[in-house]
Order: sequence, then C-alpha cells, then structure tokens
Amino acid sequence: MSRKFTAMFLGLSVVLAAGSVWAQDSTEVINRRQDLMKRQGRDLAAVKNFLDAKGDVAAAQAGAADLVQTTASIPNLFPKGTGMAELPDKSAAKPTIWTDPNKFAEAQKNANSKAAALSESLKTNDKAAVALAFDAMIKGGLWDATNACGGCHVPFRERRS
Repeated sequence: MSRKFTAMFLGLSVVLAAGSVWAQDSTEVINRRQDLMKRQGRDLAAVKNFLDAKGDVAAAQAGAADLVQTTASIPNLFPKGTGMAELPDKSAAKPTIWTDPNKFAEAQKNANSKAAALSESLKTNDKAAVALAFDAMIKGGLWDATNACGGCHVPFRERRS
C-alpha cells in the first residue's frame, strides 16, 4: 500500500512540477513578445521623431534597422499554448495564429517587408520617401488592417481597452 501511495505521490509531483514549468515558460514567452512590441514602438517613435524634425536620422535609421530584425523574429514568439485561450489574463493572442498559420506567416512577412522598405528609405534621407514607408508601417494606427502593424494586430490580437 505504501509503495502505491509513494508512486502516486511522485507521479503527481512530476505533473505539478511540469505544469509549473510550463506556466513559467509561457509567461516568459509572453513577457518577451510584449517587450519586443514595446521595443518596436520605440523604434517607430524614433522614425516619427525624425519625420517631425524632433530626432536625428541616425536614431531613425537604427530604429528602422531594428524593426527589420524584430519583425523577422515574431513567429518565434508565438509557440502553441501561449494564446488568450490558455492564458486569458496575460495574452491577447487570438487562436487564429495557430489555426491559420499561413495567414499569420503572410502577415509577418508583409510587416518584415515594409520594415525593410522603411529601413532602405532612411538611407536616402528623402523625407517624402521615409514618410510613405512609415505610413505603410503604421498609418491609421495599430488597428488599421491596411498597414503592416494592423495587418497582424487586427486578425491575430484581441483588442483590449
């Protein structure tokens, strides 16, 4: 009887420990992707500051170059099990990320392509070209599905107040 109890106790302990590790890993992934999105906001602000004559071209160039890197890394920050269905208080990622992965990949590639175009435009110092490329990234805000940011946020992120 005691061996059976010991085996059940050990089994339960392993399951509980695994669940705790999964929760920590999921929370860490969500924290990393939220940090990345905040970083992207700072990068876009550097470009906007340049366009508004409140910042220099070097900071805008660095921000746009970073956007190219961060938009490329987005898929790695959305492993299964880190959506709003599993972690409603922490994640706003809609299930469609995983049920329609091709659409998600297409939106990510579009954002990356527009980030690359923004980065290239900043190499010319042509503010009109930079403004057009910037608008392709963010014009209309995060919830405008026609720009690069909204192309992901609208279909794949739950809007929270």
